[in-house]
Amino acid sequence: MRRLTDRAYWDATYTAQSHVDVASPERQVGLVRRLFGTRGAEYMRHYPDYVLWDALYANYLPRSKGNRVLEVGSAPGEHLLQLSRTFGYDPYGVEFSRQGVEVNRRLFAQHGLNPGNVIHADFLSPAFQDRYKDSFDIVVSRGLIEHFVDLEQVIAAHLHVLRVGGHLVVSVPNLRGINHALAYFFNKSTLPLHNLSIMRRATFCSLFSRDELSSVVCRYYGTFSFGIFNTAAGSPKRHIRRVCAMSQNIINLLLRTAFGTRAPDHPYLSPYLIFMGIKKG
Repeated sequence: MRRLTDRAYWDATYTAQSHVDVASPERQVGLVRRLFGTRGAEYMRHYPDYVLWDALYANYLPRSKGNRVLEVGSAPGEHLLQLSRTFGYDPYGVEFSRQGVEVNRRLFAQHGLNPGNVIHADFLSPAFQDRYKDSFDIVVSRGLIEHFVDLEQVIAAHLHVLRVGGHLVVSVPNLRGINHALAYFFNKSTLPLHNLSIMRRATFCSLFSRDELSSVVCRYYGTFSFGIFNTAAGSPKRHIRRVCAMSQNIINLLLRTAFGTRAPDHPYLSPYLIFMGIKKG
């Protein structure tokens, strides 16, 4: 199975907290809250996150406290932390980057979660698959499967560790259309690290057309976001991206005010695709 990234790439990504992007919309929340108050900050909340948590997760994830959730490629760990806080899940992560494991364990320890629940392993290895067969109530991966060429084994591995009746959540960035042009402008070296062929809705959804899997939702979401783009370290384009990221607050406000969670999505604009489904017996 051919990977488009390697362990060294992810180690470098997480070294010295390099996963934190100071230009991302999320990093502007504190400033926005100080300027516009709590209500203003809520309406300028990153729009794809608002749709994900307040529409998709709120409507389709189970509310049972204590459910075991595994995130594949979990570093830095904020998503698991929020799942734990929002739904009362027992969070687990698996990372094959040593640096990513350290970042994730440190975050868990800071927030009273068990750092031992962050597993340093190759998720696709027979050892991990055998050890955790049918172990989790929810399996999540975000921005993971697009780094592989052949997806059959990758999707099967997600299902192998998910119990019958459990929920599968898989999302990828959408780097087609205007998003492709912007990704090329800001940092074209990242594009070959992604399997762009799966970033069409029909192709993406077909990955989950399996007898043992019942589809709940498969769609684009988020309308538009500068948050999916990055720049190379030291690139002068980082200043342009920072301005774009600041403007995302206004985009968030307009979309939230006009549409709530129902802003229109488009294959060439929306930043993400997501599948949510349930494993059948």
